[in-house]
Amino acid sequence: MPANQLTTIQWDPELDKEKKLSALRIRYSRIYKTFLMLREAPWTRGSFSAYSDSVAGFIYDAGTKINSEDKILGMISTGDRYDVLASSTDAMKVEYIRLALESLGQGRELQVLRIQSSETSQSKFIPTGIATFPPGSYGSIISLLKPMDRIFFAGEHTAELNGTVEGALASAIRAVNQV
Repeated sequence: MPANQLTTIQWDPELDKEKKLSALRIRYSRIYKTFLMLREAPWTRGSFSAYSDSVAGFIYDAGTKINSEDKILGMISTGDRYDVLASSTDAMKVEYIRLALESLGQGRELQVLRIQSSETSQSKFIPTGIATFPPGSYGSIISLLKPMDRIFFAGEHTAELNGTVEGALASAIRAVNQV
């Protein structure tokens, strides 16, 4: 269950005030990811990453398939850019990336073999994006790390590497080891 739903549950005994406040401080930052598998790299250096003021946001060399010349170009966009990309076709996403690369002096043709993008389904219970805490609320993470009776809290919102799948798994393993 997403942490932002903790306060919607009827707890018996009642969820303590510190945990309620901690759960209310969590914000979900919308993030949109797209990966292009390319026949060849459009960048000229060995590795590549750059911020763009275009819809593409942050674009980077996301790795190479083992035993293959194919390159993976990643794009991460947040905020209003999320809405633009969530409503775009795959062809439009490729064009946004091409325009960003061109503005960065990396204007080679994109030979796209495959495209994979974020899931954009909206749900009251499953937020899109990553859990973040506003500045000054690090104590919220500490509060959520403490179990309540036999209930253990885990997830990317309590992870050392906040906002990552790896962090969520490490947090879950830590909670299981406390049982």
